[in-house]
Order: sequence, then C-alpha cells, then structure tokens
Amino acid sequence: MSSTAPAQPRIDETTASSLAEHLLEVSELAPQRRGYAFEKFLKSKFDAYGLSARASFRLVGEQIDGSFVSGGDTYLLEAKWTIDQVDAATLCAFNAKVQDKASWSRGLLVSHSGFSSEGLNAFGRGNSVICMDGLDLHNILSRRLDFATVLAMKAQWTAETGQPFVRVDDLPRSTRSVSLGPSSTNNSTVRARSPVRCRQSRLTTSQTRPCPFTRRSKP
Repeated sequence: MSSTAPAQPRIDETTASSLAEHLLEVSELAPQRRGYAFEKFLKSKFDAYGLSARASFRLVGEQIDGSFVSGGDTYLLEAKWTIDQVDAATLCAFNAKVQDKASWSRGLLVSHSGFSSEGLNAFGRGNSVICMDGLDLHNILSRRLDFATVLAMKAQWTAETGQPFVRVDDLPRSTRSVSLGPSSTNNSTVRARSPVRCRQSRLTTSQTRPCPFTRRSKP
C-alpha cells in the first residue's frame, strides 16, 4: 500500500487542552456519576472532530450510549468506565446490539480501563465492534491526532486481522495506507494531565510502563 501525507489535526491546541481537562474532571468524579459523564465527554470529543455525534438514546429494551458518523460509516457507541477491564460478556452483548441494527452499522466500544486478554480471546473474530481504551484517548489528545484517521486505521486493522483491538501506538507498524501524523515525541504536542503523574505518552508492546489512563492488556 502506498503511504499518504500525514493527516492534519482537526482540532487546535486550545480545544485539545480543554478536552484533556474535561477527561481529568471525569476521572475525579464519584464512580456512580462517572459513567454518564464519560458518555458526555465522548460526545464533546466527537463534536469537536465534526462527527455528527448523537447523545445516548433508548430503544425498546436497550440503551445506546450514543452514535456518530465517521468516513461515511455510522458507529454505535458503548462507553465504559469501570474498575475492571471489559470482559467477553460485555463485548458480546454490545456486538449483538450492533448486529441487530442495519447491516452497515459498526460499533465502537470505549473502555477507559481497557480490555482483558481473556475477554478479547473469547470474543473472537469476525464481529462488528472496534475497541479503544483510555490510553488511546490520551494519545489522540496529547498528540493532536485526527480521530477519524485513527478510527479508520483501527477499522482497517480489524478488517485485515479480525481482531477488535490494537493500540494507537501499535498502528503505524501494522497499517501503512494512512499516517497518524505528528509523533508522540513532538515537543509541541499537548500534554494531558492525570490524577497520577504519567511521564510517557508512548507505550509499545515491548514496554509495560504503567499509565493512569488505562490498565495494560494485550490485543
């Protein structure tokens, strides 16, 4: 595949900093308030990137945390901010919601705490869900990456491998048709603060440094 020029960020530094502060505020809320606040944060983020976001809505017998449009594709959203990493039961339940809709629907499951390796293995391949964790959100904001480009690269990874989750930092090594843009080593990028100090913004499969934005799980 031929490479393209780096994607230009769609949000400016001020907006990226504001969203990073919003995420920090969510992290400081009591657990019972954090889930809904996380949904609102994600809608604000999608709106900032011009993704025609819709807030959470209820259908007969089920709740959808939101939806948005990216690259001409409609995504249903599931947002999770829990102590435990997302397991196979949660992945399968959300996948069933997505597959029950139009055949062209996709799902994005955002879990701040990440995904258990056992859950991802049990979830299997050939599903309609793409996964994103808290470290992905942090990297997108701190490096001012284009969200739609990141999502397209994740979708390409899932289509090619059948695996629903790959970290943003691992994408350039596996997906070559588009570029993420500025590297995390760029000193001009925005740094997102967190309740616990995190001095690195890059985490690869060969480095297992702790970061407060997510718990580590392997795809």
